[in-house]
Amino acid sequence: MGIFSRIGDVLKANINDMIDRAEDPEKMVKQIILDLQKEVSKATQALGKAMASERIAKRQYEDAVKTSSDWEMKAKAALNAGEVDLASSSISRCMSRSRRRPHSSESRSRR
Repeated sequence: MGIFSRIGDVLKANINDMIDRAEDPEKMVKQIILDLQKEVSKATQALGKAMASERIAKRQYEDAVKTSSDWEMKAKAALNAGEVDLASSSISRCMSRSRRRPHSSESRSRR
């Protein structure tokens, strides 16, 4: 142990001893309660933000699924009409939408 760490330990011990003598248990409990109330408030705010983010993400996911489904239906209609190029384009757009989805239906069913 170096001299500086020993001096640091002595100072910490003396400061802790002075704090122990100055502590009032009732005041300490009140302060702990105030601190915990602040933490509960922060946690409640964080929960609200997380829930809002979840709703936004869910809405975006549902919109992406709907758009992908729409392009798929357009591709089927184009195929039925004999327009292969248009169907190919629609399928490409459908596939690009599917790749951009944050969660596939398979990952949601595993939860």
